[in-house]
Amino acid sequence: MTRGATIRFRPAEIADAAALAPRLIEQDLLEIAAVSGETPLVVLEEGIGSSWPVLCVETLDGLPLAVFGVVPAREPGPERAGSVWFLATSELSHHGVAFVRASRFWLAHLHEHYDVLWNYADARNPEHLRWLQWCGFAIGQRIENYGVEKRTFIEITSRMKPAPR
Repeated sequence: MTRGATIRFRPAEIADAAALAPRLIEQDLLEIAAVSGETPLVVLEEGIGSSWPVLCVETLDGLPLAVFGVVPAREPGPERAGSVWFLATSELSHHGVAFVRASRFWLAHLHEHYDVLWNYADARNPEHLRWLQWCGFAIGQRIENYGVEKRTFIEITSRMKPAPR
């Protein structure tokens, strides 16, 4: 742990879903509704259960603030690919500097397991898209009529950087 740290990262557990679901930020609730129409608890449990790796961001005293992971691609291909996701509570913003500083490190950690990370992000959340760009994600095409609510989403992709020769 670094000096001055206010958060830590650990493997997520199914119990984290119940702790986070009632506290998710409004933007994440809107995205969950738009994509699946499922409850936040169901989406979190499914995400935690089907992802590898899957991590929880928590305060130093153990309060879960966010969870993220990668669902491996079902179809084998020439590249190791996975669908990356992230759901957070409003309390994470109180630890914004520590979280942003750690973001690129954790993206690199995910790339240890996947060559390509991708997903679709809700176009109604420009702050989320800016953070993804800052982390190194490419912002791709607009996907119209996506999910159960037929909303506009934006394709995001991060490719593993080749090792220096």
